[in-house]
Amino acid sequence: MSDSKRNWVQWFKTRLSELLMASFVVFLVVQFKAQAEFRAEQAEVNERLAVPASAWFQLNEIFVPSHRAGENPDIIYDRTVLENFRGFFVAELQQQQPNGLWFAACSGSGVSDYETTDIIPDRTVKFFWFLNRECLVDPGTYRVRVSWDMKRVDWPTKTTVAISNLFEISR
Repeated sequence: MSDSKRNWVQWFKTRLSELLMASFVVFLVVQFKAQAEFRAEQAEVNERLAVPASAWFQLNEIFVPSHRAGENPDIIYDRTVLENFRGFFVAELQQQQPNGLWFAACSGSGVSDYETTDIIPDRTVKFFWFLNRECLVDPGTYRVRVSWDMKRVDWPTKTTVAISNLFEISR
């Protein structure tokens, strides 16, 4: 082989080696950057998971007075919205059974947008408004159990549950 041919072959081998090495370095940089971005995203997800539901919504009180079947009394519904969110709620009117366990005698549900500027005048609403429907039940000892699933864009769902006082429904 002539010297010029050897020089050409050597030059080609050198460039090929440089190209392979540069490709490998680029591959490593891309991989490290992708891992760093993944770790940053995962850290943000973990931070959002760690935020409790009480950072968005605080229920201070649900008080239902004893009343007669078919009545729609005023109840105290005292809550504070700390962050805007869309909430799905399920309210159950639960009757206490003779064995002390609870039976969902009536339930209602709904979706609402909660905003920090929302208020409930005098912290008072009608019983059927709170349940989101009319409930006709037998006399007995009751409580209201409510759960809220709270959603915001790019956040995991937060859930909270509250139970009212015990009250009597009579004839």
